[in-house]
Amino acid sequence: MCCWPQDRQAGDNNGNCNQRYDNRCKDKDPADNTDLCLVNMNRAPGSVPVGSDGIIVHENDDGDGEGAIHCHGFAWSNNGNHASNRYKANNLFYVSMYDHMTQRGYVRNIHGSPMCACLEQMPVVTRSDCTQIDVEETFEISVDTNGKASAKLTSNDIDFNACQGKNNNNNDLEAYVARLVDEGHITKKQQESLEGIIVGNDNCPRAQERYLAAAGIVRGISTDKYDIVYEFPEVMTDEFVHGLCVAGASQAAASSSYDELTYDAVSDFRAGVKAFGDRDYTYGGVLDTVCADGIFLKPSRHKEIDRFTSITIGANPSSGATVTVCAIVEGDGRGNNRRDGGWINELAEKYRFSVTSHDNSDSELRYKLSNKRGVAMALLCKELPEMPTVSPTPRPTGPPVTISGAPEVTFTFPATATKRFIHGISVQGASSVKASVVRKKKFPYYVMPFGTGPIRAWGNRNYNIEGQDTTPYTTGATYLKPHKHKKIDRGTVIEVVMEREGNGAMVLCAFVEPGSQNGNWPQSLAKLGWTDHGTSYDEFYWKEGHKKHPWHLLCMPM
Repeated sequence: MCCWPQDRQAGDNNGNCNQRYDNRCKDKDPADNTDLCLVNMNRAPGSVPVGSDGIIVHENDDGDGEGAIHCHGFAWSNNGNHASNRYKANNLFYVSMYDHMTQRGYVRNIHGSPMCACLEQMPVVTRSDCTQIDVEETFEISVDTNGKASAKLTSNDIDFNACQGKNNNNNDLEAYVARLVDEGHITKKQQESLEGIIVGNDNCPRAQERYLAAAGIVRGISTDKYDIVYEFPEVMTDEFVHGLCVAGASQAAASSSYDELTYDAVSDFRAGVKAFGDRDYTYGGVLDTVCADGIFLKPSRHKEIDRFTSITIGANPSSGATVTVCAIVEGDGRGNNRRDGGWINELAEKYRFSVTSHDNSDSELRYKLSNKRGVAMALLCKELPEMPTVSPTPRPTGPPVTISGAPEVTFTFPATATKRFIHGISVQGASSVKASVVRKKKFPYYVMPFGTGPIRAWGNRNYNIEGQDTTPYTTGATYLKPHKHKKIDRGTVIEVVMEREGNGAMVLCAFVEPGSQNGNWPQSLAKLGWTDHGTSYDEFYWKEGHKKHPWHLLCMPM
């Protein structure tokens, strides 16, 4: 793919360079066909000054952002005999040197990236135009006196045309790649690698959040200020009507990945409180809910909230160690409302939130204008930090388990011994479990069922763990999710307190990133008698984009 920020050629009906070769034509704009999201300068070291790295984020678009950008690319079949593969160098020359530089005058690279390169070296954009090769070839076939046939190419006629993409979406690189997948020319995995570079219209904010998070820059609630931090699943509807409340808290706040969505904390939540920052609607029916007299976190927007927005809430308990966090979303509690963000199904089914729906009475929770009946809201609540009761799990098929008979077991892990530390912890066969940092800088652990599908690996990253049901030691277990991905101080000491489920087996497991970010746990835990399974369960991994990172698994019966 090639991307150009400048047009320097007049009179070609492309871009806005119209004055012939005077000073006003030095830095004119090409025809804008994409939105530039960001540049990862680590991808193409030769395109940046020596020592430069990091990420350049381009917020907004056009005149409010990076200005006009034009991107154009092509793709080819894995089959070496296919015309798109054999003539790919011709296509590269046509796209980069002839069609755009010679014919249109498009020049220069986007700072931090090449002008033209393979996709993995290019900036993250929303879309790209596309050229495909169409070839007519003439072959001469001859047979010698021994009956041996031979053929040679005698002529070819190459046409460079707009790509014919999937679903008649033409001149679009992403759609053309989808067509190549359907026709068996490239693999689904190759297509998935494209999705991190060409992210689709209106998806720049989400891509920017994801790349910044991978670099350790996270927007959200500070764990230094709040004892309890919880990140809700991404909003999955085009409109989202909601509010948040916290009961049992002395302080609470919320933040979002969408710049125009902020929250104001309102104490003593009750009927008559304004529901949204940009509307005059007020709440009714608060009295009979757990939110009554709690802290209401009022969103600045009523419904115009971007799909894929992530929302994080933080709270400090007023007494004791727990708070009740509630999401208030439009709907009847059955998950069939196009403005519930997908939260009713997601929070109830995956994250064990309790759902309170309306009963068509005048006392139900609603937002309304004046004396009108208003719109019913469903209430989804959960006590945090969670101390779940899990079903007894089968005895693992690994080493023998010795049951001590003690109802509560505490295990203190050895101090970490690496500069960075990537890990997770699970407990199988426990009725309750919690983890905490007892030495060095503290961060929370979130307790949740491990389940069978992809599960969020860390509180401050969007990476997932997969394959936890492929090992006998983590199947059906409870996951202790660390808030931090890897920035964990050397010398950190972590303690896990477990309560056994009846008289069954209880197994504590730790899984770490192999190599220099393993905290030295494989060595130190092995000395304590733990069983080191290494990376033998290759379907158990955490996933960064399309890259799979296998876990080094260590387990011990408790």
